[in-house]
Amino acid sequence: MTGRTTLAPLIVLVLAAGCGDRVPPTIVVEDVAVDLLADPERAVVVAPPAGTAIALAPITPGEWIRGDGPRPALTMPAPSTVRFQVPVTPDAVLRFGAGVGNVKRREENRSGVRFTVRIDGAERWTRTIDPARTRHDRRWFDEQIPFGGAAARTAVVELEVASDDPRHPVAGVPGWSRVDIATRHSYPRQRASAHAPNVLVLLVDTLRADCVGGTPTLTPNLDALGARGLVFEQAIAQSSWTLQSVPSIMTGLIPHSHGVRGNFWNDPADDDAAGDHLPNELETFAEAAARTGTTTVAVSANPLVSRATNLSQGFETFDEFGWDREHKQFASASEVNATFLAWLRNHRDLRFLAYLHYMDVHDPYTPPAGTRLAPPPDLPPALANGWILETARKINFHGAPKLPEAQVEYLRHLYQEEVRAFDATLPPLLDGLRDAGVLDSTIIIVTADHGEEFQEHGFLKHGQSLHTELVRVPLLVAGPGIPTGRRPQQVQGIDLYPTLAQLLDFPTHAAIRGRDLVAPLDGDATVISETAHAVGDGGATVDSIALRTPEWTLLAHPASHRYALFHRPDDPQEHHDRFATDAAAAPLVAELDHRLAAAPPAPHSAAVASDVHERLRTLGYAD
Repeated sequence: MTGRTTLAPLIVLVLAAGCGDRVPPTIVVEDVAVDLLADPERAVVVAPPAGTAIALAPITPGEWIRGDGPRPALTMPAPSTVRFQVPVTPDAVLRFGAGVGNVKRREENRSGVRFTVRIDGAERWTRTIDPARTRHDRRWFDEQIPFGGAAARTAVVELEVASDDPRHPVAGVPGWSRVDIATRHSYPRQRASAHAPNVLVLLVDTLRADCVGGTPTLTPNLDALGARGLVFEQAIAQSSWTLQSVPSIMTGLIPHSHGVRGNFWNDPADDDAAGDHLPNELETFAEAAARTGTTTVAVSANPLVSRATNLSQGFETFDEFGWDREHKQFASASEVNATFLAWLRNHRDLRFLAYLHYMDVHDPYTPPAGTRLAPPPDLPPALANGWILETARKINFHGAPKLPEAQVEYLRHLYQEEVRAFDATLPPLLDGLRDAGVLDSTIIIVTADHGEEFQEHGFLKHGQSLHTELVRVPLLVAGPGIPTGRRPQQVQGIDLYPTLAQLLDFPTHAAIRGRDLVAPLDGDATVISETAHAVGDGGATVDSIALRTPEWTLLAHPASHRYALFHRPDDPQEHHDRFATDAAAAPLVAELDHRLAAAPPAPHSAAVASDVHERLRTLGYAD
């Protein structure tokens, strides 16, 4: 396991090692008071080298899958210093990330970059980052420094970069990201009680809705759990891939409003205008729950659901697994569950909200060896072993021929066996809850962030469209106080936030458009889903948005003003486009436009604002 968490961006507690350690008596929540990169007028630039400029621009220090992809950053030539004057209180902390972008390989005769932070003239933090020497420095280094002091004051913060070896030019582009001042607030913890149930959210990455509850069943244990609670037959995700869908689940906002995009699908080195991390300004359900005194914990097997992408925000304890390069696999559900149950043994007396993110069903499709069928003749070895990533990219984005049906069915079989294997890990998890004495006081929610395509619309994997196979997901809620039954109404991922608000007694806010799933539902929701990585003309990635009413699916590519319309009652697989012939098309386009216009805008920090560079240029900070 890698990356034991001690400090999360907005929920901060000093922990000794990880999920096995006892949390302190109070919960400390950090709130952003000043975002320094959002207000360049505060900055004073000290002596940049002639012919160079300080600017706000996205840089990419390392691999996006580890969360070290592009972020908006204050890029600075070496040597140079930027000085801020900021109001602070004794409990305030300075938070920031430091990294060097655009270095992809070892380079001789290049210097590392020495980053230094001074507060009121005193050096408080320094680090040399040298990505040209070691790949371990091709990452973001996220840090924080308490201001201290006995009273409120105006502090002087200096960010400095310099060459570690002045004989050589520095490697790459140095930059500071997520630079802000946060204040701390303490809340007493809730104790566990029969009247205050815990909530455990299980998110199974890439799990299609039609794999749960079918005949014959692949998921007898999930089906049995659902029979004890509510099963939602038409649950729709807000995106067809993780880094746009999970932020919607966590914030209750559609992608248009949370701003996370992930601009690295075809080219991980692409430094397009950032958007691969959750803005600090947004409040996650974990953060809101912590303010009520609920203890929060998460374990993630997905490297995109991590501290680096800020999807750890609000979780007091956050344990994350990376991609295992040696064995070429994600952490298993058994490892995720064992990590959580180790935490639970020390915290069974506290009311908790837990989030477990599983990757067992995600590609590569590698079910237990004894469950595999013989591959069809002439199947390439990589596909026979379930490695579909490169084949999917060639088919989805480069026009390669589709796979024969026999090969697709073999891949589908591997995927389904992964589903079956994941389902077998549920009873040990429930046994662990029972052994801890909390099973009967814990509400369990099971869902997915998106589905998976097996050439239903000519493609493989996910993210490339918003058709049913990619956005319809399983959803069930079971536990004390939850009614039983099946609900046919259309619901959506953003409904989890208000549902958790009701279960854990925290308030929602005006931007939340979802509804409590446990309460009686008044009809179907109209759902907006989005992906920044749909397949466009010539295989280019384009934005796509879907409006899904109880009857219709409208797919839109806004940049090209292209639409498709499907009438699901007589075309449930969405193969017959009626946009050019049906009178419903124009009103649905108008409704989509209206809903997007009415949706809250994304925070400025979700991307580099279009006018920031011009503001810096006007102030003399950039060319």
